[in-house]
Amino acid sequence: MMSDYIYKNPFLPSGVDGYCALTCCMGVMNYFWNTSFCRQNNWEMMKVMKGGNYSWEEILDLPEIAYRLERLGFSITFCSSMSQKKFSDYLAHPKEMIFEIMDKKYHHFIKDEFFLVPAYDFKIDLNDVYFEKKVLENSSIKKQYDIDVLSYIQKNQNEDTLFIVGLSSHILHDEPLPEWHNGGHVVIVSEINDEEVIIHDPWVPTLRYYPVPKKRFLAAVQDPWEYSFIQVHYYNGNSEI
Repeated sequence: MMSDYIYKNPFLPSGVDGYCALTCCMGVMNYFWNTSFCRQNNWEMMKVMKGGNYSWEEILDLPEIAYRLERLGFSITFCSSMSQKKFSDYLAHPKEMIFEIMDKKYHHFIKDEFFLVPAYDFKIDLNDVYFEKKVLENSSIKKQYDIDVLSYIQKNQNEDTLFIVGLSSHILHDEPLPEWHNGGHVVIVSEINDEEVIIHDPWVPTLRYYPVPKKRFLAAVQDPWEYSFIQVHYYNGNSEI
């Protein structure tokens, strides 16, 4: 359980459409550092998370978040449902392997070696695995493979740890998926109890400390492709990493 004494609650700001991952990063900082970053800080914080190089066209994905948060002093574990070999194969041949690790119903978003996100007019270069490789090269970032997200979070959760998880927003909220949307979304998970997953969702309406049935959460995580998520820990003087 989170401690209201040590950490600010609610800590997650209301997000801007298309910037859920960035909002989760600001939420992590607010939670551990007692800052008050909010949607008005999007431009400045995106510059921080992009190492000063942001032109309004890039998005944040989980490997880049893992790399940047480690640089900011957080203890990071990058977790993947893939085996270590399959993850290595993906990095060696990303544009070919994407068809194996992504659900077939989303293949029509792939065009000319880009994954199109028409809902936000973004496109993702499928050959760009720069930050995946940076994560692998960084010995300070722990790596875990063949991970079951529910059991891993339930085993490692505590008040000094948050989890940033990519999933399908439409499955998470039990909503229909429009044909022009892939449902990609990022949330923070703080806790899993016997029945539910406690999420902090940056999209409207901003949902803080919101319980989701385990079965629906797992379906949302498993839907798009072989999944990954980030364990974020911060040493505050009251706990050990």
